[in-house]
Amino acid sequence: MNMSNRPSSRSLLSRVDDMRVNGWHWRLLLICALGITFENFDQISIAMTMPVIAGAWKL
Repeated sequence: MNMSNRPSSRSLLSRVDDMRVNGWHWRLLLICALGITFENFDQISIAMTMPVIAGAWKL
């Protein structure tokens, strides 16, 4: 590939900055936020139940 045919990084960054946020971006954000929420729920559930289980099993 000829290096002169590649867009410069400045023009690529300006194109990304000029992009509008559309429905696809919001859906992606929602999916990521749900994933983080469910992961945090798992961690909190384990953190809250481990002291009870450890006491019951005498660990």
